[in-house]
Amino acid sequence: MLVPALILSAAATLFFCAAAFLAYLFQDRLTVLRRSAEVAGAAAPAAPPEERRRFAFLSRFAAGRNAGRLDRLSDELYLAGVALRAEEFLIIWVVCGVALPLVLRILDVRLTVVLAVLILGCSLPPAFVHLSKSKSRKAFDRQLLDALTVLCNSLRAGFSFQTALDNIALELPDPIAREFRRVSRECHLGMSMEESLTNLVARSGNEDLELIVSAVVIQRQVGGNLAQVLDNISDTIRSRIKLRGDIRTLTSSGTMSGYIIGFMPIFLLVVLMLVNPSHVEIFFTTRTGKLLLLLSAAMEAVGFFFVRKIINVKF
Repeated sequence: MLVPALILSAAATLFFCAAAFLAYLFQDRLTVLRRSAEVAGAAAPAAPPEERRRFAFLSRFAAGRNAGRLDRLSDELYLAGVALRAEEFLIIWVVCGVALPLVLRILDVRLTVVLAVLILGCSLPPAFVHLSKSKSRKAFDRQLLDALTVLCNSLRAGFSFQTALDNIALELPDPIAREFRRVSRECHLGMSMEESLTNLVARSGNEDLELIVSAVVIQRQVGGNLAQVLDNISDTIRSRIKLRGDIRTLTSSGTMSGYIIGFMPIFLLVVLMLVNPSHVEIFFTTRTGKLLLLLSAAMEAVGFFFVRKIINVKF
């Protein structure tokens, strides 16, 4: 019991030290990006020479078919509010998921403990990004109606559409201010308004925002009273948000129960692998244990699939 406890304590200490170091290292990056976004007409600053050399190998690796994947990963990190490059996140992921278990194996730690560290190291970084992205998207959805109100009021006051977008970026908090600040910066740097708004819809994945952008694009092509059109759209969006909230309230109990029941066996297995490896070692050393483990994994996957289908109400 003492050796697994020491290993778990050392791993936790290493994790928190690495998290604190990264938080200190990148604490000013989002602030710098936010301030640079407010500078209209300025070109994006180039990376310093030492940073270009640091990621030269990864940049060459990403020049081929992996470039699109790194771009998507960069968008995921941006939406999650994680102030890391895609290359930096991949390095942290590899260190947690490969290097740390390899070091533990070299130190002759039990295979069960190494497998537990491998599972945690491979799953925790993407899980953190996914949860942060989900939280940011929910905040974006809640702020969209306020942004639409600011947009309509600015248009009625006689401001241009570009200025109305700047007002959203100035008056509302993140994450919606960050997104519209990016749209404003892209337009100042020469990108068309339609293309920038289309990219915003693709990043956010919000159907209500897609409705707004479609109305804006059509109005810019054929003309009309955009403020009145957006007022009518706001009523539709308000009704959809209310319906979505009612559905979420009705399905929250089933959602939480499904996730708790689904994740509890996995959580207990990983904890026992770290705290008492001999208790679950039979699942990894015997043929019957391996078959039972595969059967349990298949049943967990089927259960998650059906629970997600039940609670995912389309309207």
